[in-house]
Amino acid sequence: MTRILISALLLMYVGCATAGPQQVPPEYAHIQDFVAKASAAYGMDIPRIVATDWEDRAAIRYQDRQLYVSRKTLSYSDAILEPLLAHELGHHILGHRGSVSPQDEAAANAEAVRILAKL
Repeated sequence: MTRILISALLLMYVGCATAGPQQVPPEYAHIQDFVAKASAAYGMDIPRIVATDWEDRAAIRYQDRQLYVSRKTLSYSDAILEPLLAHELGHHILGHRGSVSPQDEAAANAEAVRILAKL
């Protein structure tokens, strides 16, 4: 009985922690806003934004419904940042999962142009 009660309490806690809008670090608010606007323009769910400290990888990467955004992007101007975000959101909108092909990359580029035109 105690095990069931503990499990139920744990599930309630985890459920509460994941419900509602995602909380991102305050310095990522403009990124969250852009991602939310783009997702809404397509009627898509908002991918989870994961703040990273990557210095040796792509500044922004989409994988498995998550957008990994390096802190180094915080110094980028919107003119640089928004096309990068739009490209990665293109993968999300097109439903790309796992490894992507050169054709997937080209399709994400084309979708990025459409995203930027819509916003």
